[in-house]
Amino acid sequence: MSITLKKVSKSYNANMVLVDVSISFNAGEKIALVGENGAGKTTILRLCTGAEEPTTGTVSTDEYTLTCFVPQEFPVREYEGLTGRDYITLFGNEPLFRGVKRLLNEFDVDEAILDKDLSSLSGGQQKILDLCTNIARKPQYLLIDEPENHLDIFARQILINLVKNYRGCVVFVSHDQEVINILTNRIVEVEDGTLKSYTGSYEFYLEHKKRMEEGKLRAWGAHEKKVQQLDRLIKRMHQWCKLNPDLGAQLSARKTQLKKLQERAPEKPKTQKQINLKIGDVEQKHSKRMLMSQNLTVRYGENNILLNVDTYLSFGEKIALVGRNGSGKSTYLNVVMGKVPITSGELKVGVNVKVGYFSQEAMGTLDFEQTPLEAVANILKAPEHQLRSLLARYLIGIDACMRKIETLSGGEKTRLRFCLLFAANNDLLLLDEPTNHLDPLSWEILVEALKEYQGTVLLVSHDRMFIDQITDKLWVVENHKITQYFGNLSQYLMERQ
Repeated sequence: MSITLKKVSKSYNANMVLVDVSISFNAGEKIALVGENGAGKTTILRLCTGAEEPTTGTVSTDEYTLTCFVPQEFPVREYEGLTGRDYITLFGNEPLFRGVKRLLNEFDVDEAILDKDLSSLSGGQQKILDLCTNIARKPQYLLIDEPENHLDIFARQILINLVKNYRGCVVFVSHDQEVINILTNRIVEVEDGTLKSYTGSYEFYLEHKKRMEEGKLRAWGAHEKKVQQLDRLIKRMHQWCKLNPDLGAQLSARKTQLKKLQERAPEKPKTQKQINLKIGDVEQKHSKRMLMSQNLTVRYGENNILLNVDTYLSFGEKIALVGRNGSGKSTYLNVVMGKVPITSGELKVGVNVKVGYFSQEAMGTLDFEQTPLEAVANILKAPEHQLRSLLARYLIGIDACMRKIETLSGGEKTRLRFCLLFAANNDLLLLDEPTNHLDPLSWEILVEALKEYQGTVLLVSHDRMFIDQITDKLWVVENHKITQYFGNLSQYLMERQ
C-alpha cells in the first residue's frame, strides 16, 4: 500500500515548484517533509490528496485507500454557517462522533464546542477539531501541514503521542525539531524542486546533509583547481608557440582537454544561507526594574482572565509565559503594550525602558504597500547600501527588498519583522510566538541571537526546544494566576506528569 508520485512536475504560472520528482509514501511510515518556506512541501501534500493535479507526471494510490489532509489553517470560510457537529457529519455518523468526542477529551477540550459555529472557535479549537475528526476517520494516510500550529505546549504533547501511536502512514510538514525528532523514521527534503530522502532522526539528517555538502564543495574545489591550472598552462603555451610553432598540436590537445573538463564540471554547491540577527548594544541596567504588576486583574465581560496577579521582571532575565490556550499569556503581553485595559490593580514598565513587541498576528505591524527597504529606512537613518546589507542578513535579498511587502513569503515577512524589531535597540523584548513559520536555519540562528542578547526577554511560545534554550525561568499562567517556576520547560512538564 502506498501513495506514489512518478516523474511529477508542478508549476504555478511560470514558477516551477517541483521538477520530475518520484517518491513513494508507504504504509506505517512517519515522514517529515522539510525545507525552506515556499520549497513545495504543502504542494506535495495537496498532490497526494488530489486537491491539486500535477502539471506533468502521475500521482497514484491503491484502490479504497482513504487519505485525510489537515491544513495549516482551518478553512473556516468553506464551512461558513456550520457548527462543529455539522462538520463531523460531512464525514461520518455516530461512530465517528464517538471517536471525535474521545479525542477531544484527550485534548481536554469541552465537547460543547461541537454545538458552536465554526467561525466562533479559536484557532486552537479549530485545529484540534480538525485533527480529531481526521484521526477518528482512521485513514490509511494522514497528511498534516504544520501540526503544531495553534496548539499550546500541553496539546502539542498529546498530539505527538497520538501520531506516534497511529497505525497508518503519517506525512507531515513541520519546522518544530522536537516534533520531527520524536515522530519520524524518514525525512524528505524538498529543495530546488527536487526531493531527497533520509532515514533516521533530524540530527542524522542535518549531519548527513552537512557531510554531503562538504564533499560536494571539496569535489567542486578540486575540479576548479584543475581548470585553473590547465587554463594557466594554455596561456603559457600560447607564448611558447610563438617561439616554437611545433607545439601547436599540444596546445590544441590541451584546449580540447579544458573544454571536456568544463563540460563535466560539477554544479557549484550553494553556500549556506545565514541570518545575522544582530541585536544592537543594550545599555546595561543591572538590578533595574523592567516591569512589575500588583493585584493585576483583567476581565472580558464577566470572565476573569487574570486575577490579582503580582509579577516582577528584572533586567537581563529571560522568561517564558506558559499555559493552556486562552489562559491569558498573550493578554498579559497586550496589557504591557497598552492594547488591553486593566480592570483593577496596576502594571508598570520601568522608567526609560524601551520595549519591542513581536505579536503573533504576523501581518499586524507591516505596511504591505511599503518595500522592506522603505520599512527599515523608517527605523534606521543609514545609507541605502547599509540597509540592503542589513536586510540580506535576514535572507531578504536584492530582489525581495525592492518588492512590496505583500508579495513576500510568510517566512520573509516574519524575518523582516525581526529585522525591524532588533534594529530598534530595545531594552525589553516581548515575543508572542516568534518561531511561527521559521524554517530550521532561521530558528537556530534566532536562538543563538537571543542567547547573546544582553537585554530582557519575556516570551510566549509553544516550542519546547526554543523555550528550553532561551529561558531560565517560567511564569506559569493557570487558574487566572501567574506563578514562578525556576527551571526549564522540560523539567516542568516532567514534574507535572
